[in-house]
Amino acid sequence: MMLLALLLAVADELPPIVLPTVQPEVREVVPQPAPPAPRVVTEISAGVFFVVESAEPLLILDSPPGIVEAVYESGPVKCRGRFAEAPERTQTRTLTGPHLYFIEAIQPGTVELLIVRGSALDAAEVLRHTLTVTGEAPRPPPDVEPPPDVEPDPEPDGVVPVPQPDELRVLFVLDQDAPQRLLSELGGVPLRIWLDDNCKDWRRWDRSGIEDGGLDDADPVFRKLWQDVGGQVPDGPHVLITSGTSVQIVPLVAGEVLETLKRAKGQE
Repeated sequence: MMLLALLLAVADELPPIVLPTVQPEVREVVPQPAPPAPRVVTEISAGVFFVVESAEPLLILDSPPGIVEAVYESGPVKCRGRFAEAPERTQTRTLTGPHLYFIEAIQPGTVELLIVRGSALDAAEVLRHTLTVTGEAPRPPPDVEPPPDVEPDPEPDGVVPVPQPDELRVLFVLDQDAPQRLLSELGGVPLRIWLDDNCKDWRRWDRSGIEDGGLDDADPVFRKLWQDVGGQVPDGPHVLITSGTSVQIVPLVAGEVLETLKRAKGQE
């Protein structure tokens, strides 16, 4: 009993036990800038990618017709070129959407796109988007005169190599009866990339639009080209390949378009 009392007395004299406390970690929160809002594309020009990606098939209508053309490709597709959101630089992108629609500029003007999902059931689901297709200022050919009395030897297929390939300009002339395989080839991404990389400029015209007087807003260089040689272009799909004062008029054959252009540039 005496020992218990002694232990209690000693315990009363000991200092209290203080447990360490854990201070909560304070982190300074640095506010992050909001991501930039996506740029709404309202203008495009020839040679610029403007792509509509979709998880399901779309119906894309243009009003009035003839200013742009919607070309379908199944994704994913890897493309290198200038895109409408940043046309000042060349980029390589992989477009992952299963359904891709390349909106191609045909001639200058303003057009309204009506984009309809395949599952749409209400007119309110139609997406309307206005685009302005801009034309480029005329670029005159260099002041170079070909040597007199010198005729280049034609290739076996009639395609003459262009003497100045760095000034290559290409004009496709089509009609409503053109084969679907040829139209698909002309709207394909590989051909478009080659044209952008190897041509000074290029255009795709519908012959019915030309006959209806649709050249008033056309690029002046191509309008002058058609005024000079349009009467010599036979019926059916053709391509006009020009450099300086040299003009070739070549029939378009499905499956051979890119090879024809490469021969004209001297790449084959």
